[in-house]
Amino acid sequence: MRPISRSVFDAGVIATITTQQLEVVPTASLAIAAAHANYSRGSASLPNSQSLSYAVVGLGVGFVFGQEVTVTPSVFRPIGLSGASTSFAIAVAFHLGGKQMLAIPSRPTSCAGLATTDSVVYDTTQLTERPSLRSAPVPVYPPMQRELRIEGQVIMAVTVDRDGTPEQGSARIVQGVDGSLDREALRWIQRASYWPGCYDGRPVRARIAQPLAFCLFGKCPRHP
Repeated sequence: MRPISRSVFDAGVIATITTQQLEVVPTASLAIAAAHANYSRGSASLPNSQSLSYAVVGLGVGFVFGQEVTVTPSVFRPIGLSGASTSFAIAVAFHLGGKQMLAIPSRPTSCAGLATTDSVVYDTTQLTERPSLRSAPVPVYPPMQRELRIEGQVIMAVTVDRDGTPEQGSARIVQGVDGSLDREALRWIQRASYWPGCYDGRPVRARIAQPLAFCLFGKCPRHP
């Protein structure tokens, strides 16, 4: 008997429930398979080939603990395949190591390190030099979103203080992709630092837009 050839189509949906320390991600998937077998020797009672198609429905619940550990128990049930039994699986993923910093080749703005008493928040169109990213951690791609192939670019608005620090509580999502990716982007920007924006030769508070891309392969898809 020759090996069985099989083609599979997958589709899935997720919903997200989040607390401060735990993220719960229910998942559902549908796989449709078509198989064909050829027999090298036939008989009067057996055909020389046989084809069948069936579907596999999967249900699971992913538990994400602080973006560091993901536990996903799942159950899979074939439909349209006689004699098939329900199967169970559990996947555990770990994010190893601490937060690594990105290497960002940027020069200080001309007003970096200077003193000022200006407390006005300026728009980037008013600045002579806009803030530039000085350092930032490597973004953590949430394991569940990576597994489900969710990707895109998150755009945030944030106020950068006169010393180049993003002001706590000032970051907002302007263009989101997914709840988990959006939250990771907000965590990321809280750990980033900037060279301050300049107005008339002095550092000032500035409101800027900051994109952050989460891409599985190559260039991120565009989102409206």
